[in-house]
Amino acid sequence: MKTTALALLLAAPVYAFEMPKIAPNNAAAAAELKLALEAHMDGSDAKARRHLAACVKKAAPDSPDLSGCRIYLEWWAKGVKQVDKPSNPQSRLAYSIGVDAYKKGDLGLADFAWHECLGLSVTGTAVRNDCMAMIDLIPRRPLSTAAAKLRETYMEGFVAYGVGDFAKARAKWTACVAATPMNDPTWSDCQAGLRKLDADKPKP
Repeated sequence: MKTTALALLLAAPVYAFEMPKIAPNNAAAAAELKLALEAHMDGSDAKARRHLAACVKKAAPDSPDLSGCRIYLEWWAKGVKQVDKPSNPQSRLAYSIGVDAYKKGDLGLADFAWHECLGLSVTGTAVRNDCMAMIDLIPRRPLSTAAAKLRETYMEGFVAYGVGDFAKARAKWTACVAATPMNDPTWSDCQAGLRKLDADKPKP
């Protein structure tokens, strides 16, 4: 991240986020996921794992929260973070800016910083996984039917990636990028997924 980019990041406006409507049968799971991510952000992975386990039990079978909780539970299953590969040191700074902003209630800056972290971090590192997880703390505005469908496509790719089906993940995220406006957060998430797949490719 260049100095000018950091300045822009720090000057990012505060956005008024609306809490999305959650189906009653998934509200308890969503609450457990939020508590898990906040515990992880505070460095309490044991507490985070307890909330994730509760999320898995409470989530409806078709809930995106169920997939998310399972993936995060797998990431933190052993209570040991992955060893960071050599990475742009600004990725951890972007993560920290996001954490500070979230704790102060500046969700717009937190969202911006954690997405910036994805663009700066190295695939497979703890900081990248942290930023991917923290983005889920940002509530999204209620989606139109078309936008919800695109978000579902992103989640299908996310789940496929989590279980190692990289071909399906690429197909879903490619379709998502093609159909989503570039200024939409879902486009950024799908694009980040494709970059992750490209970075994961074994080098010849």
